[in-house]
Amino acid sequence: MAGTVFIHNHYDPHTSYYYPPEGSKPWVFLWISFDGKSLEAMVADLVKRYGCIFTLPENHPVIKRMRAFKGLESTVQVLSPLNAAGLVMSIFTGVSDRLEKGILDNPYSELVGQAQSLIVENMAEPISITEIADKMQVSREHLSRAFRRQIDASPQEYIIRVKMQFAQDILRNTSYSCKEIAERVGYDSPSCFNRAFKRVYGMTPQTMRKSGIIPE
Repeated sequence: MAGTVFIHNHYDPHTSYYYPPEGSKPWVFLWISFDGKSLEAMVADLVKRYGCIFTLPENHPVIKRMRAFKGLESTVQVLSPLNAAGLVMSIFTGVSDRLEKGILDNPYSELVGQAQSLIVENMAEPISITEIADKMQVSREHLSRAFRRQIDASPQEYIIRVKMQFAQDILRNTSYSCKEIAERVGYDSPSCFNRAFKRVYGMTPQTMRKSGIIPE
């Protein structure tokens, strides 16, 4: 059925799928594959919470982002670790935040989805709520209400959460210094970045890297 989404970890016998013998129409897929232990855990958590099959509207930001790759079919595109991580985070946060509230056809859905995409696309910039609202031609107050209603968080809380998730991934998978990571998530001051990181994860970036601890 159009709009049906299927998510699973490869080789998981509980989420196998097959084309039904009585099928008469070929399936047309938009698909993307990720590799890595952290991503396997994220997929397993999504499947545990919501099941492996659900639906998304065609105008959902995740669907739009994946459709954008259609013009690149039959080609090989090599992404940098930074761009690949940004793509992964935009897809997982877009899907999980929407499912968390069980709201797929709310009038605020597209607005918040577009804002989330802008946040990810401007990850390396110190973007503000006012700048996002201006780009979307809505008031800051309206955008804040939409975020509160959709994901029970302010836009600023969401920005910090996504930036810190992104920073954590870079921290664990690269040898970049904390100063370089801070710059890549839009912080001019490493000390401000360290404080924000510690508020979210209860430890500094340096402590996380040395300990190897991966927060829940």
